[in-house]
Amino acid sequence: PEMSRGLGDVYKRQRKQSLQLTATVVGSTEDKSVTWTSSSDKVLVSADGLVEVKDVQIADSVAVITATSNADSSKKAELSITIKASEIVIGKTDTSVEIKDREVADFDFKTLFSLTVDGDSFPVTDDMLDYSDVQEKEGYYTVLCSYGGQNAFLTIHVSKTVYVVTSSVENVTLKVKEVADYNFKDLFVVSIDGEKTDISDEMVTSDVKAEVGTYSYTVTLGDTSKTIVAVSYTHLRAHETSQD
Repeated sequence: PEMSRGLGDVYKRQRKQSLQLTATVVGSTEDKSVTWTSSSDKVLVSADGLVEVKDVQIADSVAVITATSNADSSKKAELSITIKASEIVIGKTDTSVEIKDREVADFDFKTLFSLTVDGDSFPVTDDMLDYSDVQEKEGYYTVLCSYGGQNAFLTIHVSKTVYVVTSSVENVTLKVKEVADYNFKDLFVVSIDGEKTDISDEMVTSDVKAEVGTYSYTVTLGDTSKTIVAVSYTHLRAHETSQD
């Protein structure tokens, strides 16, 4: 076979580009058909000679396309194709990003980078990232995104979360019958980085009972806590004491 080309023996192609080849079998044989093959599993050639680059090309490579006569397998034509490396660009949202220490564990570091290959957008995946340096404490850390021999670094500033717990009183005195329905949470105000937030049951530690005695009611948020002393008494006991 003779392969029609017209650009010489070597073509240069990138991903997304295709090349149509034509093979002509000369001679007296009636079977003019050929079988197309490629020496590279990353370069595909169809039954009718359409050549396409399959994958992202990390580096320049060469594929040999062969057209073999179906009438006589010893007769063939070859064409070398140089596949140019893909143009890989790793972008980043900024040179430095600030997050809170409480956000580190669940932070999606993939959102900090973008990836384009030959002009097409590709998703950034976890296996492209190295954020093992980042810790859940205040400091500056580096995140690395790597793909196809390209690298991008981004600085992460982890800042300390400011937790504040305050109370309107230091202690509260209640009758025993008032304890069960008393809303101790209303005595506290909690905030995270200046933003007021609701007090959940998980924040509360209390040994208060509807019995005469002295108890503590504590609200904890992050590394900060505040305790109120609660005193319970009965009306009868107060009355008897006044007679003495």
